[in-house]
Amino acid sequence: MSLVIDGKKFPEGITPLTAYLYLFGQGKGFSPEKRFEYLKKAIDLAFNCEGSIRRVIWNPWTERMLKACIGNWDQKRFAGLAGCSSSGKSDTVALYGLMEYWARPADTYFLVMSTTKQAARMRIWKSVTQFWGQAVRKGCPGKLVDSIGEIKGVNALGAVSGNSVIKLLAAGKQDAAETCDTLLGVKNKNVVIGADENNTLGDGILKTAYENMTSNERLNFIGMANPDKLTDPFADLCEPKNGWKSVNLGDDEWRTKYGMCYSFNAEESPRIP
Repeated sequence: MSLVIDGKKFPEGITPLTAYLYLFGQGKGFSPEKRFEYLKKAIDLAFNCEGSIRRVIWNPWTERMLKACIGNWDQKRFAGLAGCSSSGKSDTVALYGLMEYWARPADTYFLVMSTTKQAARMRIWKSVTQFWGQAVRKGCPGKLVDSIGEIKGVNALGAVSGNSVIKLLAAGKQDAAETCDTLLGVKNKNVVIGADENNTLGDGILKTAYENMTSNERLNFIGMANPDKLTDPFADLCEPKNGWKSVNLGDDEWRTKYGMCYSFNAEESPRIP
């Protein structure tokens, strides 16, 4: 029997996971709320299933972070996730980027940044590879080459290819110029950038993405940090459109010069009993 979801009929043999990934990836015409619904169902089918080696624990912050990442399909999306340590920022963005890749594996670049590759391997890249281990078990295409920090994607025929990739980049002050050069060469239909420890990254990363990468069909830049200054790259990403004085203590989101910032107050953490 053919599978039907929200009036969309899928060919016989298509699994619910594949169907929900397709609907999430083909986001034109869907509201952010609908895309989140498809994403959450795909995540549950892929990771919260019998025998899973990497589950996803749902809580209000995980859901809010994923919704912040999704945004509107047609926007060039720049989002800052400002939260305390151990708030799940790195883990959630790793999951989101992998699901974007899985939904469109021949058309997606997911670039994972941190100050150094070693730092990323302890944080966001660690999450990427953990999720990848379970995703492969459920049929996610591609090939992990962990020694160079890459998951090679596939082409339209399903063969391993360099035309799509999940790639680890060092983007600290010493590596910023080289990383900016890499960003200038990135061309694909769907580009997701996860900038972990965004406050310690080198100058020029955000400017390069904003001024030179929006020619891609879709661009989604997500910066994450535990903010502590008003004069670093993450503060630049999160600066309110009308200046810092326009934001009040307790505000949990605001429009920025580039897009949106979402704040997560440690006192409201779902991890606190």
